[in-house]
Amino acid sequence: MRKLRACLVALASFVLAGTFAGTASASRADKELQVTAAKIAQEYNDSHPDKVETVKTLHWIARTTANLKVTVEETGEEVKLNANKKVRVIQRDYHAMAGISEIQLAEGQTCYIANKYLTWVKPKATGASGDYSVTTKLAFVNGQRIVSSTDYMIWISLDKQRVNVFTGSNRNWTLIKTYKASSGAGESPTLDNSFKTTRYYHVKWKKQAVDSMTWFTSFYGSGIHRFVGPGKKNMGKKPISHSCVRVSNKNAKWIYENVPLHSRVFIW
Repeated sequence: MRKLRACLVALASFVLAGTFAGTASASRADKELQVTAAKIAQEYNDSHPDKVETVKTLHWIARTTANLKVTVEETGEEVKLNANKKVRVIQRDYHAMAGISEIQLAEGQTCYIANKYLTWVKPKATGASGDYSVTTKLAFVNGQRIVSSTDYMIWISLDKQRVNVFTGSNRNWTLIKTYKASSGAGESPTLDNSFKTTRYYHVKWKKQAVDSMTWFTSFYGSGIHRFVGPGKKNMGKKPISHSCVRVSNKNAKWIYENVPLHSRVFIW
């Protein structure tokens, strides 16, 4: 229980604050990240012979909790969804009950559903099938503005369940480390960058041990630490943590010892 409390302490305050923050800003931020990733891949592939993938965030499987009538974004058509219908969430709004998440329907079309009508079933990460190429990673981080107060930057890829460490500066990042990880699961997810719009996530503090979570590098109360408990086979494949990001002991130690305070943490 102490581990759970330690990883959820900041998450709880963010979610409570989110209930008063409205829904539009989070939905816009989600969409902006999605559009930016697609634009970066398109522009890169138009000008380079070696192609890159479009980076995406973690998808989720959820169920509806009521009979709903939703509007298809692409056509404006109204569609009925029955209660307990399984849906794929392609952009999750983390503003708890106040949030609105983007849903992909079976036909590939999209709509929006308020979080209060969704219950989270499981995350759909793709890390088990492999990671993004180095070229894709560099195109993604250097194709947008990612500023750090140090010459280090961490990108936590929720979809691939990887922690990527870069050195350099805005639009000139070099990948130096990639570690398999396990981020926050269903009801205790690792919050992505769409949640925080006024200030960036960054390395706020470090502590060698928080309870049994050794080599703890915090970015918003939650943080990166050594893998605790059963399920190490899930690293790089499946989120099972309590909002924190678990990596192996030696990798948590390397991040703790080498990535300085105030370094940018980009989560998506």
